[in-house]
Amino acid sequence: MTAIKGWDSLMAKLDALGGSHLQEVAKESVLMLALATTAAAKMLVSVDSGELRGSIHEKVEVDGSQAIGYSYTNSDHAAFVEFGTGPVGAESGGNGSDVQVSYSLGPFKVKRGTGRPGEVVESWGDYWVYCDEKGNFFATRGQPAKPFMYPAAKEVEKQAQKIMTDAIKSYIAKATGG
Repeated sequence: MTAIKGWDSLMAKLDALGGSHLQEVAKESVLMLALATTAAAKMLVSVDSGELRGSIHEKVEVDGSQAIGYSYTNSDHAAFVEFGTGPVGAESGGNGSDVQVSYSLGPFKVKRGTGRPGEVVESWGDYWVYCDEKGNFFATRGQPAKPFMYPAAKEVEKQAQKIMTDAIKSYIAKATGG
């Protein structure tokens, strides 16, 4: 934490306040980082119905003197959007992180029309197969990655020092009445 400019001065002011202030300021500053990451992810996510955007949340857990912040989504299809699917997802390069993703690449047996009336040929191809809510099967090559969580985290990482410093200063001002 010594990488933050003026950190020692801030810690001295917090020590002067005494008691649980250190834990509270840690929680407050980490919450600001999580909120910023959530806001950035909501700006970056592709929107169809808005369900995915609405599933992005943040939380902070305090364990002793350590605060841990999370920005997360609980959507069942968030990973498919973040990393892509099938051969197209594999070709798109994922979300830019070091996460290793295993894509379903096929080949699957699919029926294709030949262009001649009534003629259908079964063949093998690099198709990814899925079933919709109505029980209809579709063959697709997938979708490209449309990352939103990892890029949001990387963007906020660039601003982390300023966000934390502002949160700490704000907390000190509230706690001291000035």
